[in-house]
Amino acid sequence: MLLAGELVYSLILGFVMIGAGVALTDGLIKSITDEHKEFAKVAGYAKFVLYSVFLLIGAGAIFSTFEGVTDIVANVSWAFAIALAIMLIPVVYSIAKKMSKEVS
Repeated sequence: MLLAGELVYSLILGFVMIGAGVALTDGLIKSITDEHKEFAKVAGYAKFVLYSVFLLIGAGAIFSTFEGVTDIVANVSWAFAIALAIMLIPVVYSIAKKMSKEVS
């Protein structure tokens, strides 16, 4: 059974993007946490955000050949960005509270 070239190429491209994103995220987070110990508390959140971004990019590449899917991926991306921004509020609050204690 032969698969259409467009489908195979988009699958390969999508999985390469996801794999490269995972590798880059692991290296980046490890490098930052080694140099800045205070970042370790939010490293899990940052890793989750970066994994999610690369996963959405890879999914967009995989399904790019199908008609109408790009609108769905765009809507999911916006919803995910809003949800991550809402999740970031407690992190920013705790960091601001810690900074205000250190200053005073």
